[in-house]
Amino acid sequence: MPAFAVTDELHAAVLSAIQEATDAEVMPRWRALAEGDVRTKSADWDVVTDADVLAERRLTASLRALVDVPVVGEEATSADPSLKDLVASAEACWLVDPVDGTKNFVEGKEDFACMVALVVCGRTQGAWITHPAVGRRIWGAREGGVVIDGERVTAPEPSDPAHPSGAIGARLFLDNPEAVHERAAILGPVREIRF
Repeated sequence: MPAFAVTDELHAAVLSAIQEATDAEVMPRWRALAEGDVRTKSADWDVVTDADVLAERRLTASLRALVDVPVVGEEATSADPSLKDLVASAEACWLVDPVDGTKNFVEGKEDFACMVALVVCGRTQGAWITHPAVGRRIWGAREGGVVIDGERVTAPEPSDPAHPSGAIGARLFLDNPEAVHERAAILGPVREIRF
């Protein structure tokens, strides 16, 4: 077995570590933040909370106990940007975003997640995403497929390259529908654009 194999046991242990961190540090603060619990990082829209910092600290310790490699966390890299270099230079590392969607978290919305990945030689080997407000858990491994809420999912057969279908995110452009149409034009013929 490779030194960094993503086994069923590792999946379970990582999900448990995420659950412990979100139960202890994130969910008690959701919809209960005091004014001083929210700060900005690089810009007014780039916010961080005590939940982000404390959950990342807890996850860092838990993940290193599972696989003792560096942890590149969003909040730690905000303080020390050189940590990002570990993704390319370390044999393996953990990536952590303890509260992805912090703005939504601050606003009391359910649309936030905790995200963890194990990267080996620059390639993601395993990834875990939990949505603690709604209880959703998603995880997967390279060559091992994806599981959503305990159900293994498979990708559909590839479509005919001459007739692709897909979606593009437009949330950032809701106040400028013309920008969505401009970006869609790059893709070629578009059958339908829904907002």
